[in-house]
This record gives sequence, C-alpha cells and structure tokens, in this order.
Amino acid sequence: RNMNIYEVFWGAVHSEYDVLMLIKKVNGASSLVRHRDSGTRYIFRHFYGNSEVYQKLLNVSCPNLPQIMEVEKNDGKTALLEEYVQGDTLREILEGGLLTTAESKQIEDSFVCIVGISFYGYGAQDVKPDNVIIRGKE
Repeated sequence: RNMNIYEVFWGAVHSEYDVLMLIKKVNGASSLVRHRDSGTRYIFRHFYGNSEVYQKLLNVSCPNLPQIMEVEKNDGKTALLEEYVQGDTLREILEGGLLTTAESKQIEDSFVCIVGISFYGYGAQDVKPDNVIIRGKE
C-alpha cells in the first residue's frame, strides 16, 4: 500500500529525531526532539483536531513566534514540527518582580506580533502567561 504524506512525515520524524522529553500529553502529545545529524532541537506535536492555524502559520515569519517547519494531516490527525524556543515564560518573568526597560520592550514586541497575527485571521491559541516564552540565549 502507498503511504500518504502524513505517514511519510511521521516516519521521518521518528527515524531522524530523538525524543528528549515529553512536554505535554493531552489529546495527543508534544515532545522536545533533537535532529540526530544537526543536533537542532524542535517541538514535535501530534493531536486530533483542526490544523488550519498551523497550516496558515507555515507561511508566517515573525521573530516573536516559533517558526512552523512542517504540518501534515490525515483523517483528523495532525502532526507538526516547530522551532524550539529557549527562554522563560511570561509568568516566570512576571513572578520575578520588576522588569528592566529592555525586558518590557521585548514583551511588548512579542504581543504586537501575536495580536497582529490574530488580527489577520490566523488566531492566537492559548495566549496566556504560561505559553508566552520570552526568548533567551541558546
């Protein structure tokens, strides 16, 4: 039988990447993975549900959103690979107390991008302090 593109993508991720850590297991799973040859880390998500937002974000480049590398769907299942963002969550930063001017500006820039993407119909799923990561040093 011929494999569809979802199955090819699923197989490639499992043969070319090592799972470093399971991040979340709800309606599927999100894992931190590392490409075996390059050592680059990514987030691999697979879930049941609509992939429309991720399909649209494939063509969006914003320094304050993780880059979506690949999205495939099949029979209500979605699998995607996205950039891994190293940094602190907005909640962690806010719990730390006062912010520097530079930190405040970085947070403002992040929200400008998120709101802009949302305004153009791409949606901003799960925008909350636990899910907004302020980029740190790699």
